[in-house]
Amino acid sequence: MSMKSLMYVAPLRAAGPLRRGRALPSMVALGLTLFGCGSKLPTGSEDSGGEEDGGDGGGAGGLAWEDLRLQSSASLTEAFASGGGLYATAEDGRVYLRAEGAWTPIELDTNDALNGIWGRVDGASARVVAVGDSGAIAGFDGTAWTAANTLGSVNLESIAGLSEDNLIAVGWGGAFELVEGAWVVQTVPETPQLNHVWTDGTVVVAVGQEGSIATRRAGTWTTITHESRKALYGVSGTSPNDLWAVGEDGLLLHFDGGAWTEVPTGTTSSLWGVLARSPSEVIVVGSSGVAFRTDGVDIVDLPTGVNNNLYGLSVSIANVVGGVGSLGMPLRLY
Repeated sequence: MSMKSLMYVAPLRAAGPLRRGRALPSMVALGLTLFGCGSKLPTGSEDSGGEEDGGDGGGAGGLAWEDLRLQSSASLTEAFASGGGLYATAEDGRVYLRAEGAWTPIELDTNDALNGIWGRVDGASARVVAVGDSGAIAGFDGTAWTAANTLGSVNLESIAGLSEDNLIAVGWGGAFELVEGAWVVQTVPETPQLNHVWTDGTVVVAVGQEGSIATRRAGTWTTITHESRKALYGVSGTSPNDLWAVGEDGLLLHFDGGAWTEVPTGTTSSLWGVLARSPSEVIVVGSSGVAFRTDGVDIVDLPTGVNNNLYGLSVSIANVVGGVGSLGMPLRLY
C-alpha cells in the first residue's frame, strides 16, 4: 500500500449556495491524506451487474428501474458503480455502499456534505475518492475511508480523472488539479462557478452556473457561456467531440466537436445527471423522478416510479446503470 500526502498550494475563495439547494455550511480549513492503494471489491454481490442491458439504444427495450432506497432521509448526490457494488456520496457526510444486497453506511471523519465521487476498477480492486463541502476529500484504502485532511475551505461539487494520481475537482471556487500529490488551482477565464466535470485524460470539460462551459485543451482553459444562461448541472461524453450537458428547465446540450446545440427534451424539469453510454445512447435524470434516454433525436421515457429528484448516474463494467437522488433514493436500471 502506498500513501500519498496531498498538499494544497494556492488560496481558495469560498463558494456560494450549492447546486442542490442545500444551506451553505460553515467554512472549515483542513488538510488531506489520501491513500492510493487498491481496495478489494465485494464479491458475490447481487448488485455486481451480472446481467447485460437488454436495451436497443432507441426504445425502452424492456429496461426497468429497480427501487433500492435505503433507510435514510439524506440525499444521495453522486454514484460510482464499481462492478462489485454501488458507492453513493451523501449530504450527511457519509458514503453508502450497496453490496451483497444491502446498504452499509461508511462513516467518515467529516460532517460536511459529500457531493461528488470518482472511482476506477482495476482487476479485483477499486480506487475511490469523494469530494464535498469545505474542500472535503476522502480516499478509500480498502478498509476505511480517510477524510481527516482536506484541501481548503471551498466547496467541491465534482471530481473526474483516469487515475488517482491525476484528478480534476471543481466547485464554485473554480477548478483544481492533482499533480504529483499536490492540488493546484487552475486559472479558468471568467472564474465560473462549476458544478460538474468530465475528462478523458487529455481534454477536461466542466459546466456550471449561468450556462458556463469551461474546457481545457493542451493545458489551456477557455470559457464560453451558453446563450440561455441557464445553470448546467451535469456533463458526460464518449469523446471530446461527443459531449452532453444538462441543466435547469429541461436544458440538454450536445457538442459535436464544433458547437454546442440544444436538444429538445419536452420537459421543463431541471435535469441533474447525464450518462453518455455511446454516441447513440445517452441517459438523463432530473427532478421529480424524470428519466429518459436519447440518441440526440428521439426522447424515450424511462419511468422511475418515484418523485424524488435524481442527481447522479454511473454505469458498471457490466453495463448496469445506477442512479441516486433525494431522500435516500438509489435506483438501478436493467
